[in-house]
Amino acid sequence: MNLRNNLGTLWLVNQFAPPDRAPTARLLGELAVGLKELGWQVRFIACPEGYRTAPVVGWRRLWRDLKAHIKIFRQTLTGPKPDIVICLSDPPALVFTMACTARLRRAKLVYWPMDVYPEIAAALGALSDRGPLYRVIKSAVDWALARCASVVCLDQDMCEKLLGGVKDPIIAPWPPSELVIPEAISESPTHLIRWTYSGNLGRAHEYEALLRAQRLLEDEARPFELVFQGGGAARKNAEKLAAELALKNCRWLDYADDTELVVTLLQSHVCIATQRPEMLGLLWPSKLALLEMLPRPIIWVGPLDGAISRQLRKRCGLNGVFDPGDYRGLALWLAQNESQIRQSVSFMFSGVMFRKQVNDARTHAISSWHQLLASLMNK
Repeated sequence: MNLRNNLGTLWLVNQFAPPDRAPTARLLGELAVGLKELGWQVRFIACPEGYRTAPVVGWRRLWRDLKAHIKIFRQTLTGPKPDIVICLSDPPALVFTMACTARLRRAKLVYWPMDVYPEIAAALGALSDRGPLYRVIKSAVDWALARCASVVCLDQDMCEKLLGGVKDPIIAPWPPSELVIPEAISESPTHLIRWTYSGNLGRAHEYEALLRAQRLLEDEARPFELVFQGGGAARKNAEKLAAELALKNCRWLDYADDTELVVTLLQSHVCIATQRPEMLGLLWPSKLALLEMLPRPIIWVGPLDGAISRQLRKRCGLNGVFDPGDYRGLALWLAQNESQIRQSVSFMFSGVMFRKQVNDARTHAISSWHQLLASLMNK
């Protein structure tokens, strides 16, 4: 039941929108449902090109992104005037196009970046931070940021990188509500201690430390199995390195769907999240939203001085935090905690309680959005 009617008209703008299965489309879909229930009128504006299609690079990528900007901008010229435009960061520099739209339609702009562009492109080597294209894009994005009514970051590191520490709201993604959550833990299908990286293995994520640590574990005949579940731009290179290292207990699986994801993670003994150090503050691995709710140890391979490392060190239970170059320390930690890690599968698990955690996280985030939007309407 609506608490109020017609609180305001919102546009949710992104490359992908429901019913697309892209993570950002699902995220916006759940946000839209929650805000509609609170009395907001919501319209999606998107330009889907197909999620998980073959990546393109160079001028083809620039041309594809430019076409997406044009298609999205055309859609903003029609329909009822919005009160607030909420835009994500795909296609890159979308905030600039939406700043122009917001100015034209006299609406307030809220930016919710899933990554920081063009800095992330430079960190990945796709753009030179000394080149003219980078400077043009950076100037356009900075101009747009100065015209945002609010910038909603994913963690404190992103606030530092994007806003210089200015205190704007922090709202991270939450696990999707469509996940199938078992009522009890299924037995692990292997006698080996399974440590699992699940999800996108993109160029922003670290994998070499995991593979080299597995090599050391196999050299010592330790009963560990490293599993990569998913895909991504870096997967082929990771598979190539695994072959060069002649790993015997390394498995490669496809993405797990909503019916399988939680089960496969619970059948693992340890869950993994990684990030290259140069990505600090430029993105936030959304898989952590789910992993932190599971009764499983988490291994983080990434920046040691970031918000994620600090959070995992404070988290109850067994967690390992490692620099990407410290594969020996990672292997040693796994070996030393072998018994304790095996015992983790016997942790009590309640599907009811876990489902409540997921629902509470979504409800809290949507409530935070509602409060932010209501405050902007009153300004």
